[in-house]
Amino acid sequence: MSKAWVTLGVGLIVGLGALALWRTRAELPPPAKPTIVEPAGPTPDQVRELGRKAAAGDRFSAAAAVELSKVASPSARPALREIAVSPDPMASANALHALGNLRDPADLPLFRDIVKTRAGQRPWGEAVRALGKARATSDLEPLLSAPDEQDRLAVLSALKDAARKESAPALQNFLSRPGLSETEKVYAELALRACR
Repeated sequence: MSKAWVTLGVGLIVGLGALALWRTRAELPPPAKPTIVEPAGPTPDQVRELGRKAAAGDRFSAAAAVELSKVASPSARPALREIAVSPDPMASANALHALGNLRDPADLPLFRDIVKTRAGQRPWGEAVRALGKARATSDLEPLLSAPDEQDRLAVLSALKDAARKESAPALQNFLSRPGLSETEKVYAELALRACR
């Protein structure tokens, strides 16, 4: 009989412990959701100062301009325009990328100028991409005669992104050229399909 009492006592203790644990858990408030605090962006004065330094060729500021280009807000636009013409190709390309994402028609002259003056450099490709985002196909079509295949591929990609029917004849003329690589043919076909 003492063995039965011990078993009953242990069972009672385990049961009461489980009940207490269940009640404690039931009374706890639900876990709080984590609060994500967005870091504050740079002030307009900081943006202008960073743009001024990057445009002057300051390597540290040019590297910081890469981070600034991720902001891509209209308030950062003046500094991004300064950085876009800086001698540092990486900072310039990132600033052009951000400006292209803003799609402000006031930036078209800057993109056209970069296309004319910085051929063969990374900023050139970003300016072409920005012209495509702005759907400025009349600026892109003459670039299909670029001597470098990579440059022509960038233009074809931008024309695909622009997807304007007015570009179809230029793309058909491009496809009729002899000596195109398979990659160029594929890019041109994709751009032509997007134009329809």
